[in-house]
Amino acid sequence: MTQELNQQEQQDTQEILENEQEEKQSEAKVNEQSEEKSKAENSTEKEKTENSEEEEIYGKPENYDFSNVELAQGMTLEPESTKEFSELAAKCNLSQKAADEFVKIGAKLVEKSLNNVFAQLQAEQIEQYKLATNTDPEIGGEKLNEALDIAELAYKEFATPKLKEFLQQAGLNYHNEVIKTFRNIGLKMKESNIFNADSPQGQNKTAAQILYGS
Repeated sequence: MTQELNQQEQQDTQEILENEQEEKQSEAKVNEQSEEKSKAENSTEKEKTENSEEEEIYGKPENYDFSNVELAQGMTLEPESTKEFSELAAKCNLSQKAADEFVKIGAKLVEKSLNNVFAQLQAEQIEQYKLATNTDPEIGGEKLNEALDIAELAYKEFATPKLKEFLQQAGLNYHNEVIKTFRNIGLKMKESNIFNADSPQGQNKTAAQILYGS
């Protein structure tokens, strides 16, 4: 009797193991099918994306129109250059969108190059201003420091913030004629005792009197 029970238990255990094995195999198959389906969907989506990207890049229009391309302030597209690029874009079968992107990139490169050239030219111009100031017979050489000190008085007193910004941006604050102008104003200020606190009341002159005479 005991032997029969043991055999029955073994059979039951075997059936349980077989069922578990079948469930695992079934689950693995479902997972495999799901992965294959997911791969297929991803592949289809990728193909759609690639096709969409190709459609954005390729497919030339009847005529290229670059009027909607945003350019830096003051920059315009020359008709001759636009015509040449349009011919090249058509040969490459570029779409309007792709051609616009190339124009934007080209414009940025030109802008950067122009800015570099302008900065270099301005730096060279400032060096010329400095040389002219240092060699100016009226304010240069040993007279320079004194001339700058006097010019600084008038510069601080009369130059507006916008004028200062303009002179600095243009490098004209190094120009000998600009320095001499402020130096001359500074001399008139000193002659009129505008900074003399001991001057009698009513004796100090106005800015117009200092600049243009009384």
